[in-house]
Amino acid sequence: MYQKFTATEINIDNASKKVIVGFTFDLDEESINNKTVYITDDHGDVINTQIEVSDAFLSLSFTDEIIPNKPYFLVVTKEVRSLLGASIYHAIKHEFSFETTCRAKLRIVTPTNFEEIKDSFSIKWEQIDEKRDAFAYIRKEVSFDHLFENILDSSQLNDAPISGYETGKLYIRIRAENSESDYGEWSDPVTINYENTSQKTSVFDDDLSAIFQRGLQVLTQPDQGETPISFLFEFDSEIDPKSIEDNIIILQRKI
Repeated sequence: MYQKFTATEINIDNASKKVIVGFTFDLDEESINNKTVYITDDHGDVINTQIEVSDAFLSLSFTDEIIPNKPYFLVVTKEVRSLLGASIYHAIKHEFSFETTCRAKLRIVTPTNFEEIKDSFSIKWEQIDEKRDAFAYIRKEVSFDHLFENILDSSQLNDAPISGYETGKLYIRIRAENSESDYGEWSDPVTINYENTSQKTSVFDDDLSAIFQRGLQVLTQPDQGETPISFLFEFDSEIDPKSIEDNIIILQRKI
């Protein structure tokens, strides 16, 4: 009896955040790519995934951030072929979601957007879902980029002051969790301008055109060549004499 080449099962693995699809025959791996098999969100935007093929099964692992309890769509086009060269009987568009029991939604109250913060801060939050669903703990993430691709800190939120980052713009977000695989949506991120006052300032440059890391710049300096017994540096703003003891200035010149 003739058997059609088609998908026989679609399984959603919540723990590993994978979509696993089984077919009637072994797959031609050359026909499988991110244009013939892919996942979109409910707006039609394609989600970045990594595809693996094993005999009559393929799996798609998310490389983008997953939003739990939200609709996604698995798309399998007619370009997918079996190892014997048969095209899939009909294209597939299958709606699914990664269901979690943690549906609490949180909002960061403080710090506020673009707040200037020195050295340490604490995060205050409020729950904004109507049902006030219970959860086990809160995870915080801190990043130098708004996409949270390079995470500086991902840990459970507690009452201890948050500190120790390099000076710069920081992005902060939080979410409720019951476990590492059971969590709610991320809050809207908050951006702060963070200053670590314990960071030392140093200056160095091959041609003596020294520039302080925090914006202090040299306006006048000795000409290149032999350095006189005494000389004057002029900067673009006043210097606190006490700070000289706390900062080492390295000047390097070519001999």
